[in-house]
Amino acid sequence: MSLQTGNPAMSPKRRAALSYLAAVLIPLAVGSQWNRLFPTLQTVPGFIYLLLVALAARFLGFGPAVASIVTSAGLLVFCILFRLLPAEDANLRLMLFLVTAVVIAGISRRGDRETREAEERYRSLVELAPDGIAVTDEAGKLVFANSALAKIVGASDPADIIGRDALDFLPPEDHEQARRRIGQLMSGDPTPWVVGRAIRLDGSVVQVERAGIPLRGGNRIFAQGFIRDVTEREEGRRRLQALFDRAIDGILFVDSNGHYVDANPAACELLGYTREELLKMNVGDLTARDQREEVLANWRDAIAGRRMSGEVTIHPKNGTVREIEYRIVTDVLPGLHCALLHDITARKEAERSLVQLSARLLRSQDEERRRIARQLHDTTAQNLAVLRVNLSRISRSADPAIKSSVDESIALTDQSIMEIRTLSYLLHPPLIDEAGLLPSLRWFARGFEERSGIKVTLDAPQELDRLPAELETALFRIVQEALTNIQRHSGSASAHIRVGRDQQSLRLEVVDEGNGLPKHLRQQGEALAAAGVGIAGMQQRVKELGGRMQIESQDTGTRIAVTLPIPRGS
Repeated sequence: MSLQTGNPAMSPKRRAALSYLAAVLIPLAVGSQWNRLFPTLQTVPGFIYLLLVALAARFLGFGPAVASIVTSAGLLVFCILFRLLPAEDANLRLMLFLVTAVVIAGISRRGDRETREAEERYRSLVELAPDGIAVTDEAGKLVFANSALAKIVGASDPADIIGRDALDFLPPEDHEQARRRIGQLMSGDPTPWVVGRAIRLDGSVVQVERAGIPLRGGNRIFAQGFIRDVTEREEGRRRLQALFDRAIDGILFVDSNGHYVDANPAACELLGYTREELLKMNVGDLTARDQREEVLANWRDAIAGRRMSGEVTIHPKNGTVREIEYRIVTDVLPGLHCALLHDITARKEAERSLVQLSARLLRSQDEERRRIARQLHDTTAQNLAVLRVNLSRISRSADPAIKSSVDESIALTDQSIMEIRTLSYLLHPPLIDEAGLLPSLRWFARGFEERSGIKVTLDAPQELDRLPAELETALFRIVQEALTNIQRHSGSASAHIRVGRDQQSLRLEVVDEGNGLPKHLRQQGEALAAAGVGIAGMQQRVKELGGRMQIESQDTGTRIAVTLPIPRGS
């Protein structure tokens, strides 16, 4: 089926026949009334027929123009032969008529070709268009439909729906609106896009988007409609809307200027404002005044793609303080960004409680170690010393039969005294209270080297000012745990300890030359997450003191680096 830009109800064959008939009859009519023309016009017959040829070429096309030329030339020859026209220069006038008429016809032919090409391009565009295109007459009957429209309504061919009422494809409740829109088109005004439903031939319903423009054909006006199937789009929109409305996390849409343009119910509940109130606010309005510049800087980084997530403290309308974890999705539409908000206040409070509990446990552990060490040193070791003195006395006066057993008991007592003193010092070295961190580390390194056979080097300043007790104890315990791990797991023959200090922080490194951690645990986060109790305790001590800890591991060894801030005045 072709789309005509004139009267859509007239077939191409019928139009061509009428054009040829007009091109022949009009010159004949003029010739039959020749004697009634004005005398002046009778002297220029070639001009009259040339004008008829030009009109035929302009309005009827190349073929009818040729028919008009042949008819007009025949009439002129007839008039010349029967001397109905002046004879002077008759042949010359006939020749000029034919030449000019042929030129006009040639121009018309080229115009016809260009017109046909343009119509073919337009017809192809209409047929290949993904949107449905329809033309209806004044009665609302379909006089043209493209293939896309046929597919939308479930027809196998556009011809199956030609002649049907356009209202047949709309639900009854939409008929009144459709009639008003058709009337608007017949008045010469276009109709805007609207979303509605359409009924297919099988009775199923699809979501469509419709718009229309008036189409003039002669003295008639037709309605040309554009129909787009938006079923999938609308279903997707409804799913997204349900997700937006029912999400348990807050969702905010923000433009590039930081102005809130939409908020879901969860965001309104979290922030304590109504949607209308939030749409009058900007990024930074929900944070404390002294944090606003930082929040705005983070927002600029986010929409530039440099910082897509993080944590922020906000102040809802009720005056409370909430801790929020956010993630930014930039350019969900050009210039429109999405912020996802998750309330982590309870989790943060639990983490702080856990940190405080861990800190209390570590302090209790250190105090218990100190108490046990003191008990072993002051009581058990002293009792063993007295026992040794008594055994020595017995040995001097003992019968030779039991003297060897007594001497063996004295040796076991000496060994027990030494082991208890070592255990007491490992539980809590008295040097750390008396002399500070460096003497304790030097004493421990020498003892560890003797017990394990691993060569330990200590690179530290000759002198180090005394630090807070909790800081010195934490560093000593970290070194103690690190060397224990080297002995148990690394297979290294050596260990290196480095201690350094500047104005603000104290740095500690423990490095070995062993096998390193398993390859799947060598990333910083994985190493800390999968660590045993010892490394977890080290990390907790560092976290409690506001420091940071880093683990680097390769096939050639492992490096533990700790940085702790030094309190002012220390």
